[in-house]
Amino acid sequence: MTNKLSITSAVKEYQKVPKKALVADPWEIFWDYKCGVEKKGESIFSEKNISFTSMHLLIYLCCFGMARSKTGLAYTNLNSFTSTVLHIKEEIVKLNGITFEQLDESHRQIVNSCYEKISDELTKESAEKERISGSITMVTKILMACWGHTPAFDRFFEVTYKELREELGWKRGDDYFDCLLTLKKGYEEYWKNEIDALEAPYTKTIGGNNIPNARLIDMAFWIRGNESE
Repeated sequence: MTNKLSITSAVKEYQKVPKKALVADPWEIFWDYKCGVEKKGESIFSEKNISFTSMHLLIYLCCFGMARSKTGLAYTNLNSFTSTVLHIKEEIVKLNGITFEQLDESHRQIVNSCYEKISDELTKESAEKERISGSITMVTKILMACWGHTPAFDRFFEVTYKELREELGWKRGDDYFDCLLTLKKGYEEYWKNEIDALEAPYTKTIGGNNIPNARLIDMAFWIRGNESE
């Protein structure tokens, strides 16, 4: 399938972009923070860490194109966003232990439920928190950082996903989990060998942590989608 989507070349091209301007891309910074906390046997959502987690997550989202007026992030502050994270943390924690490679029908209910509840919580407004977008882009960018086993469903992803559906005869699916299962099928049939053949530094963050396969697929989709626009 290298003529349709080369994971290897796209990942290498993607990783040249942030490293020209930054020590690491914002997702890597968050992922290294998350892995470091968990290696100490702690949770990124604990009372001790929640403020740091919210700060890291807010910076990452803003750097990843979400600091636009229509998302609500342009009008929030750290205290408000920390309250938002506290409202969605239980749903994210439910996904712990579920990996992209393991996804099957038995995970449909929990994954879709978590997605929908996070989306609903983001859009709620209260005295403690501002309303922010509950779009699929916002939710999946949060999950890509805090869970790691999903790509971000942004406009570049959508362009690539649509092209691959047309080329490979994939069905669009009815919900978020259908899309994940379709991507897993693509991984198993076309991309696994390429990804398995990738070596450091392309499979490691700057902190030496493994980059999940779903994030590597996200990089490849971003490159192809960006080139197609």
